[in-house]
Amino acid sequence: MRRKVLGLHVLLLRIALRLGQNPRSSLVQQVVYRLDLAESIRAPTRGPRRNPFETALAEAERQEAESGPPAELPFSATILCVGITGVGKTATIHSVLGLPPPAMGSFEPETKQVRVLDGAINGIRVRFIDTPGLQAAASAVGYNARILAQIRKAHRKYKPDNVLYFDRMDQVRRDQSDIPVLRALTNSLGAAMWFNCILVLTHAAAAPPDNNNGPMTYDVYANQRCHTLQQAIRFAAGDQRLMNPLAPAENHPNCRRNAAGEPVLPSGNPWKQQMLLLCLSSKILSDADSLLKISATNTGAWPASRLQQMLRGQRLPPIPHLLSVMVQPKLPRKYPEEERDIMREDEIAALPTEEERRREIRREEAKADDGAQVSIPAPDPPLPPTFDADVSTHRYRFLEQPGGWLARPFVEPTGLDHDDGIDGLSTERSIVLRRKGQHVGGIPLFAMAQMQKDKNQQMLNADVEASVYHTSRLVSTAALDLMTTQRDLIYTARAETRLKIHPKDKAALGITVARLGPVAVGLKAENRLKLHKKAKLVSTLGRMTCKTRMGRENATAGQAELKLRLGDDQRSQIVAGTSFMNFRNDMAIAGNLAAQFSPTPETQVVSRCSLNSKSAGSVSMRVTSHDYPQLGYSLLVPIASALINRLRGKDMY
Repeated sequence: MRRKVLGLHVLLLRIALRLGQNPRSSLVQQVVYRLDLAESIRAPTRGPRRNPFETALAEAERQEAESGPPAELPFSATILCVGITGVGKTATIHSVLGLPPPAMGSFEPETKQVRVLDGAINGIRVRFIDTPGLQAAASAVGYNARILAQIRKAHRKYKPDNVLYFDRMDQVRRDQSDIPVLRALTNSLGAAMWFNCILVLTHAAAAPPDNNNGPMTYDVYANQRCHTLQQAIRFAAGDQRLMNPLAPAENHPNCRRNAAGEPVLPSGNPWKQQMLLLCLSSKILSDADSLLKISATNTGAWPASRLQQMLRGQRLPPIPHLLSVMVQPKLPRKYPEEERDIMREDEIAALPTEEERRREIRREEAKADDGAQVSIPAPDPPLPPTFDADVSTHRYRFLEQPGGWLARPFVEPTGLDHDDGIDGLSTERSIVLRRKGQHVGGIPLFAMAQMQKDKNQQMLNADVEASVYHTSRLVSTAALDLMTTQRDLIYTARAETRLKIHPKDKAALGITVARLGPVAVGLKAENRLKLHKKAKLVSTLGRMTCKTRMGRENATAGQAELKLRLGDDQRSQIVAGTSFMNFRNDMAIAGNLAAQFSPTPETQVVSRCSLNSKSAGSVSMRVTSHDYPQLGYSLLVPIASALINRLRGKDMY
């Protein structure tokens, strides 16, 4: 039995290698973990167990090297494709199998009866069952009944290993007209079909719409669209445990491609390989379930679906995000502006007695001249874009103590009409911790908390940071951060020590510890070198590791930034930088260039450009002018371009 399970490990890794996927990716590691868990349940062992992943990976690489060109694997999968009519089922199948795109009709569906398409992808036999599309209309009950009869007959005949449910990414049915279709599918094929179902959203490269906060990112829109479809499936199937995975697809001929010529999503991932790996991984888990007979021997402890179990992994810290934040250069907290010219206690102690006495007299005279600080009214919140006579900003008026806590309401600029737009609170304080009777030195401390809540989510961010000046050359900084991510909280503690080893060179070492389930630990080294009085080079290198139940995750990142100041104007400068990150053997390199200058005293120009190794980049330029308001007419250029493209019917990618 163990030899057969090891064979499934090797088969999974050979499939991942043939599809060009990283064997250490999250999906592969989750399947490997489920195979190990199933084996431990069916055949428990005493003592520690060896991790079979490295053995299976070496065996898979050896077999692939011996087989030479992609030979046919002793493995095949049958996939049933169902969904709404006109969403692109046939086009996706043809694209995956490498067939020519089908002829599309404007008003008639392409597939009028069940068709079986066989093909081999890198030596992997795959059979797709293409079915006619269902109609999301109340008047199409009879038509859907005839189509469902054909689908049910094909399901009984071919016994598919997976079901792909197709819908469009850029089309949301607010009238919930797809729920009757989902219920009809459930009644026809049984509720068990959803346990091995994968959601395929076509037109995945379409531009995301805008929400109340402005343009949405691709990841946020994809997650929101997947969540909406999952909710409809749970409602139609009557099972709230369902959590079907998402496989975006894009069949447009102008879709962006990577260096290998494969079409990629806006996130830079090749969608064909990910979809196939997801389908074949589910088939392998199904074979493992049949081999080990987990469902029959361990009732109640093993879910009915291998795919559902695969997706219920443990919470993992976002290592790339934490590492990118860690390598960002951070300056220590400084004393208030009026205290930066005051000597510290060790410097005062080194002064002659007469000089120290004169300083004490001047300090007492300055304290006597200062009047009592009184409370002042806090500024009113800004008015929302739309308001009427019933403005409620007076509710947030209060007196503010100088040097105390600063509290401000958080105004949502794109909220509801005729509303105050306040849905959060922000408070902060910056003080210097000193012993009683101490007037110089101390520990600068900054504390901040932000809370924002609406009907859908609640966000909480908090940060406490303090710096200790040991000497004029040595300073240490400690901080504690709290951040909301979905429904969890990430706790991050960091410490950093900076040493001035030369008048033009500073070095720093830091450590970061983050917790979200497993604990992630990171180390970084930083160097700040002043090349010239107008040139500065900042370089940082960091590494973070996290031990999870699927193995140890490691990531390395670094960046370098060169700042050149132009003339005597502090605002005019050129910044050139480069960065890299290596996570799961996937190296990403990026470069950026930014320039900022003022052609006139009342005009400022800021331009930025960036490019990374995944062929993604951006170019932007912003002009702020108070003496040339005619520059505002440049807004007509993108508006006219968008109107022309809309009239011509061009898709924008």
